[in-house]
Amino acid sequence: MPQYTSAYQEAFDVFAASYFANHRDAELEARAARYLAGLMLARIDGKSPVEYISDTADKDAVRAFARAHLATPASRLGDMADRWFRQWADRSERGAAS
Repeated sequence: MPQYTSAYQEAFDVFAASYFANHRDAELEARAARYLAGLMLARIDGKSPVEYISDTADKDAVRAFARAHLATPASRLGDMADRWFRQWADRSERGAAS
């Protein structure tokens, strides 16, 4: 839902900032970013896939994003989130232009 993108991004930023304010450890954050990519892939292709992502193109986009981040992980969750929200904004703009 593109109309909620900024609210989701703000919620993610608040969560990450508050969590890492008390756990300031660069390695922990880098590990969390790697795990998040794996979790994203598991929720598309694992034993209990999410029901709310049913469009094949959306699933493929999540897979591509997660695989790219498993291959070349972000060192900060914020960097990963920025890429995620930028990818979906670009997809929304392309869809609106079609």
